[in-house]
Amino acid sequence: MIFFLRIISLFVFVCPPLMVWGQGIKGTIRDEGGDPLPFATIYVKDLQTGTTTNEEAYFELQLTPGPYTLVF
Repeated sequence: MIFFLRIISLFVFVCPPLMVWGQGIKGTIRDEGGDPLPFATIYVKDLQTGTTTNEEAYFELQLTPGPYTLVF
């Protein structure tokens, strides 16, 4: 549980701002030290779908405009 909370905190406070456009969301996942986190999983809870970051920790999800809950 502690690990999950640390990851959530990392995503919200440490990761660089995600670029949110009307067509989706994209960004880079980084650990607490600022290092890229390759192959991390991003899950859209509301849609029961998701993606993973690539070897450079970059991800992109095509979404319609609206509120979503992301879990990673």
